[in-house]
Amino acid sequence: MPMDQTDKKLVNGVIWIVVLGAAAYFLPSYGYQAQAESEDVARNTLLDTKKQYDKYYTPMHPAVFGTVSTDEVPAPSGRLVSEIKDEYSANNDNTRGQIDGLQKISRMNFPAWTEIPDDPQVQKAPGFYFARTYERKRFELENEWRMAKVECADPKIGFDLEGGEVTFDKNKTEEYLRELHIAENIIRLCIKAKLREHDYQVSKGVQPQAYMKIVSVRPQPSVPTGPSALIPNPKYSKDEKNPLSERFRKYNVQFWNVFIQEYPVEIMLQCDYNTFQRFLHSVRAPGQFLVIRSLEILSPFANESIADKSEIAAMLPKIGVEGGKGQMPKDEQILVKISASGMDFFDPIEKPGGLYKNAAKDEKKQPTQRVRYKLPPPK
Repeated sequence: MPMDQTDKKLVNGVIWIVVLGAAAYFLPSYGYQAQAESEDVARNTLLDTKKQYDKYYTPMHPAVFGTVSTDEVPAPSGRLVSEIKDEYSANNDNTRGQIDGLQKISRMNFPAWTEIPDDPQVQKAPGFYFARTYERKRFELENEWRMAKVECADPKIGFDLEGGEVTFDKNKTEEYLRELHIAENIIRLCIKAKLREHDYQVSKGVQPQAYMKIVSVRPQPSVPTGPSALIPNPKYSKDEKNPLSERFRKYNVQFWNVFIQEYPVEIMLQCDYNTFQRFLHSVRAPGQFLVIRSLEILSPFANESIADKSEIAAMLPKIGVEGGKGQMPKDEQILVKISASGMDFFDPIEKPGGLYKNAAKDEKKQPTQRVRYKLPPPK
């Protein structure tokens, strides 16, 4: 029986299905046969990797290799990346809080007057703002040490602004203002120590012997510093005799990024033992200096000073005993030279050179050593 139109369409459809199935199976790169071959290659590669994987981790489930298994799928080991990220952020916040707390108790408390006001006139000539502040602070301190009967051989407290230029820039002005605060703070700590010791001796019913003389207070230029550590030198040799050789050093000094701005000040005092102990305790209080760079104590009556008095001879002119004449220190008095340092902190990324790093063209205008600036005479 001849095929009608419907039969022809049905046969044609079957033929197209066969052609498409053959193409889907044998088509290069995309056909089922090619995909099956790629799967076999991937499985063989995975089996080779499994040999090394099983040495350090639990065995992989058979389903990983594309085989049917009734084994129970184990719970995934480890932790989610989101959990680890949250914990990492929390630890960072905790560490940052600890750093902020340590900086808070270590940072010197600089008052508001150490910052230049926003007044346009002051911003234009910041050096004159420092000069006015310095004269006011010096007058206040002079009244205080006279009332407390504390002697001061350096009434200019480390600065000299008579007849000189004060046209330094904002950075240098802010640095000098902080140094002025340090000088002011040192003098007030000396006064406080003397008064406390005097009051204590009076409360005990003994003749007050508290004595304090400020020989000199010299703020030094601030310096950016950072942590350092002694690291064992891997090339060290105990048989090396040449001091210039790298193998002669047992340790190397390793430095990290600077992030601390130190404000050193050198103080020379003549006082009694007890007053100095009170002064030293107050210097180490939170918000004060905390860092003691060096400490030299000299007494003409200490046993260690009997053999060699050359240091005393060099010190006597500085305390007003010229040529061995004048008032010598009493038995209970000592000569003290101390170098202390206040601290502030900065971001080493934003300010890699420190708080007062100027541009190259401005650095040439700044003195490299302490200069006693002087005010111009009035017209």
